[in-house]
Amino acid sequence: MDKKYSILMLTSIAIVMAGCGKKDKVEPVNEKVVVEEKSGGSATSDAIPMPALPEPEENVVLAVIDGENIMSDDALKAMGPQLQNMKMQMDPAKFAEVKQNIFDNYVAQTIAKKLLLAQAKSEGIAVAPEKVEATIEEIKASVPEGQDFDAAMAQAGMTEEKLRAEIGDSLVIEELVGPMMTNDFDLTEEQYTSFVEENTDKLALPESVQASHILITVNKDDTPEIKAEKKAKIEALKKQIDEGADFAKLAEENSDCPSGKRAGGDLGKFSQGQMVPEFETVAFELKDGEISDIVETQFGYHIIKKTATFDAGLPPKEEIEKMAKKQITMEKFKKYVDGLKAKAKIEYVNAKALPEKE
Repeated sequence: MDKKYSILMLTSIAIVMAGCGKKDKVEPVNEKVVVEEKSGGSATSDAIPMPALPEPEENVVLAVIDGENIMSDDALKAMGPQLQNMKMQMDPAKFAEVKQNIFDNYVAQTIAKKLLLAQAKSEGIAVAPEKVEATIEEIKASVPEGQDFDAAMAQAGMTEEKLRAEIGDSLVIEELVGPMMTNDFDLTEEQYTSFVEENTDKLALPESVQASHILITVNKDDTPEIKAEKKAKIEALKKQIDEGADFAKLAEENSDCPSGKRAGGDLGKFSQGQMVPEFETVAFELKDGEISDIVETQFGYHIIKKTATFDAGLPPKEEIEKMAKKQITMEKFKKYVDGLKAKAKIEYVNAKALPEKE
């Protein structure tokens, strides 16, 4: 099993507990790509201030599992920043509905976690502290250059003690359910055909392209002189490219988009509607390997290099097989959790069970 699987286990629980129905269980084949608005490339070591928690409210019981209360205060501590961001953007009625949905999801995740940990304890499963520490060191070592582990922790509202506890629980759950969570099995032709037939609409991909860019950000408060300097800079870069300079290297050294430092300007695949119109129009009109003139958008000045075109249709068979295996595996896991729930005493008080999706 993948080394990172233990860290993602609780997320998987959340996905499963949200329902796994035949018409709503295919994950997107590729992530939505957008032109990034922030300037300055990589993150700094300064933590971004987190929004304040929602205003204090009565601490109520959301649910009870085997005599143990799940409290709204605990949900607020876990979801507080997320809720506060939403509160600032929604009318009160809509926010109340969203908050209840978040609480319901929190209860579902908490119930699943408690049941799995209790089952692991009953089977005598434990994880050595050394393994927890080794995992933390692995996480620290994977922090991208230019970013700070402690700052990232602070931004997430996470202490190292809490992280240690979460990792310990996650590794214990991995030991319990790991054998059933492997995708290392052969998919039958019947399983493959059934998966495609049930999910054709969700699997179908629109025409898409892959492109890289160099971005020189123009801010709203830039003076005409500053804007002219930035225009001169992008023109100088275009001249270097026309004379044979390496596009990826120039992107890495000059682009204000994080994609420059991260991937030589590569934005990955995107379809129509995922980029701002001025950028998208040029990217789709270019030929593979062709480099654009300077393109101006709300973000600033771009030079675009189109690297590939992908026709509309289904993804490659190997990608579909991976998705089908993942679905079968998650259905198996959900059935296991449902079995644990059937043997537990669960009472929903100020939360409700998530509905099964058809």
